[in-house]
Amino acid sequence: MLDGIENALLPIYKGLPPLSKNLKDWFVKYMPPLAVILGVLQLLAAWLLWHDGHSLINYLNTYVTPYDRLYGVAPTYHLSFFYWLAQIVVVIDAVIILAAYSKLTKKLKSGWNLLFLATVINVMYGLFRSLDGGTGGLVKFLYSLVVSFVVFYFLFQVRSSYIKVTPEAEKKAE
Repeated sequence: MLDGIENALLPIYKGLPPLSKNLKDWFVKYMPPLAVILGVLQLLAAWLLWHDGHSLINYLNTYVTPYDRLYGVAPTYHLSFFYWLAQIVVVIDAVIILAAYSKLTKKLKSGWNLLFLATVINVMYGLFRSLDGGTGGLVKFLYSLVVSFVVFYFLFQVRSSYIKVTPEAEKKAE
């Protein structure tokens, strides 16, 4: 399935202006440490998402619910299904990005594939965040699409620098 998405996006990104060779080489050289930094930032984003969600729910249940009861309504505020799905997806995304590190240091296509998968998952994250019941749903999704578009651009620019090997040869390389 991932190959299908890659093949569908390839013509779009081939038509865009290429990066200079120096810039491509820089990205390939620093892609492993960038993956670690981005993976850690994703884990931080997961924690912030968890913290902000729980802080909001605690605030609503503490300060808003008493006023709701005055008007005969007694809701209990809780986090939505899509909030929890987004939370899970961002953690999975972080783990995938961090897992790409060792393969990227060896310039293996499977490392590039992991970053590609993480970017696809980021689009799903944006969709789930837009459906979680918070404000700015469409803006959150559009922001996720723009970020993913930019990341896909850089990934497709450096794609040719990563070698595709058989799974047996990759195990020997590790």
